[in-house]
Amino acid sequence: MRNKLILIAVIFLLSTYSFSQEIDSINKATIQVQSNTNARGVILRWAPNNATAWLLGNKYGYMIERFTFLNNGKLIKERNKMILTTLPLKPWPVEKWEKMTDTSDFAAVAAQAIYGTDFDVDVNKSTSMYSIFNKAKQTESRFTFALHSANQSIEIASASALSFVDTTTKTSEAYLYRIFIPVPKNIMQLDTAKIFVNAGKRNSLPKIREVMSETSDNCVMLSWNSKLYERDYVSYIVERSDDGGHNYHLLSVRPFVSIGNDNAAIPGSVIYLDSVPNYNFKYYYHIRGKSIFAEIGPPSDSIKVTALKKLFSCPSIKSFQIIKNKVVLAWEMPENNKDAIMGFSVERASNPQATYIQLNKSLLSSEARMYTDTIPISSNYYLVNAIDKQGRRYSSLPYFVQLQDSTPPLPPLGLSGKIDTSGNVNISWKKNPEADILGYRIFRSYFKNAEFVQITSNPVKQNFYTEKINLKNLNKFIYYKIIASDTHFNLSQPSNIIQVRQPDIIAPSAPVISNIKSTEQGIFISIIPSNSIDVEKYIIYRKDNTDSLWILQSVIPYTNNTMEYNDSIIKAGIIYNFNVIAVDSSGNESQPFRSVSVKAIKHEVRKDEITFKLNKDIDNKVIEIKWFTDRTDITEILIYKTIDNEPISQYISRPAKINTFSDHNVKPKHKYQYMIKAMFLDGTESNLSKMEEVNYE
Repeated sequence: MRNKLILIAVIFLLSTYSFSQEIDSINKATIQVQSNTNARGVILRWAPNNATAWLLGNKYGYMIERFTFLNNGKLIKERNKMILTTLPLKPWPVEKWEKMTDTSDFAAVAAQAIYGTDFDVDVNKSTSMYSIFNKAKQTESRFTFALHSANQSIEIASASALSFVDTTTKTSEAYLYRIFIPVPKNIMQLDTAKIFVNAGKRNSLPKIREVMSETSDNCVMLSWNSKLYERDYVSYIVERSDDGGHNYHLLSVRPFVSIGNDNAAIPGSVIYLDSVPNYNFKYYYHIRGKSIFAEIGPPSDSIKVTALKKLFSCPSIKSFQIIKNKVVLAWEMPENNKDAIMGFSVERASNPQATYIQLNKSLLSSEARMYTDTIPISSNYYLVNAIDKQGRRYSSLPYFVQLQDSTPPLPPLGLSGKIDTSGNVNISWKKNPEADILGYRIFRSYFKNAEFVQITSNPVKQNFYTEKINLKNLNKFIYYKIIASDTHFNLSQPSNIIQVRQPDIIAPSAPVISNIKSTEQGIFISIIPSNSIDVEKYIIYRKDNTDSLWILQSVIPYTNNTMEYNDSIIKAGIIYNFNVIAVDSSGNESQPFRSVSVKAIKHEVRKDEITFKLNKDIDNKVIEIKWFTDRTDITEILIYKTIDNEPISQYISRPAKINTFSDHNVKPKHKYQYMIKAMFLDGTESNLSKMEEVNYE
């Protein structure tokens, strides 16, 4: 029995049936169950989900109960309960296994797993496999091998107490089965497995689809995705036909156990390898699945494979000749590959890292050993490929051929450019017609007649170029030109220079309101223009003290002289605020400099004159102004001031109710002169008072 265990140990260690995968993914000790029906009745197959539950099942056995739920599709009110196992179902005793182990390696493994005192599966302890087995816990190993053996044969499953056939069923009825291990509750509490079965319904097995095939010399590789069938099949049968698909024979006595690879291009794909005796001969294959109930599924579609002899060497380019600017290549190929070669192809690239282009439109004969490149480029890297009868390529080493070239490329044509408002420059041009163009050099200047600077350190391969510039400069245009370079570093003449307009994002400088006064004709303002050269117009805004919104009053065309504007649509007694902005040719608007205000008046001067007197307080550094009047219709007092006989101008206004003002804006050794004027409710004003002065020593 021990030697039989060794025969299949590797297979068991590396593979597990999906039934086992399902139960291994559950941490809680429980039982997983599946069912099938046939002429004998309902077949139940179960397995514990861990080694502990398996040991308890072996010791205490399994109890099976059945409840009848449906009869002819109708629900039964009285669900008859039937205990199918009067005594717990346990694995066969050792002596009963002997006959089965003589004919089945799987039975030997199962019996050894259940009853063996030592579960060392390899008698040769010097092998690395021995060290792998002995790193695992013996109980876990027994559990894995026992379940796997049961998966390969329904008889072994029954002998292992992992299967039961209910022969008392009726096809018109449906049942609920309960399977549990009668473990005393003080030892462990296990979940009960349940499954609903329609006794009249047979399960159908799927056909294996999308089987891929590859050949390498006399080896055939078949692969398919076992993940798709893990709930249906535990192993596979591979058949081959050597007579055109008429008769198939098994390639192995033992079913093939899948070893799914989740890291493969198709996760879960498995591979089967077969060596065939003949080359250039068509073989046919079938794949069938085998279930845990020992049922064989339908055959896959026929897979046709022809084994073709593999090449064992590559072509070698030995020499070349240049005849009238044509390159003639010669290569060698060992004669022992002659029968396996379908033909040759020749490829060329401008450098070893570039993409190679095939030169011959159709394959050259398998007898060919020369090829003429009628339109070579200046620098040529050649490959000769031998193509075998499976379409596989066997390439020579790259072979370099250099042609003499002193002719520069033509100047690039069609240069155009554009700059967006973010400063992104995009220029493009037509590709040069020469085949040996290495790239293009880009030159830039901010002045058409100034020296151009190369802005690319390496030739640009494409026929376009992008860069980002700072738009905050005073230049309206940027100028570009390009030069083409070939692989021999011959330089073309420069392209035509293009002028690319920069978007204007710089706002003009602000104009300034230099003077404002109220007249009988309206409010008159003087404007000092912006000093920006691209100003097109000025916009005048106005609002009064009762409004928060600025209203556009007028648009004035650009002039480089002092401008004047008169606003005649006003109401007397209202204080108006004015501001002005400049707009350039790109629509950029200046920031407003500062607003100025004035009160609209009826420009009528009364004969009334307000008297006042001055008092200086040197200690407190102040000049006090005090005026005298009995009028009650005065709204405000305007105070005018000058220093050292300079022209006098309005200094400040004060409310009429206050008859004094303290001027702290004074310095020693200056003469200060003052005048005042009264403003009345009806918009009229008094004459300016007499001038009073004080020397502030």
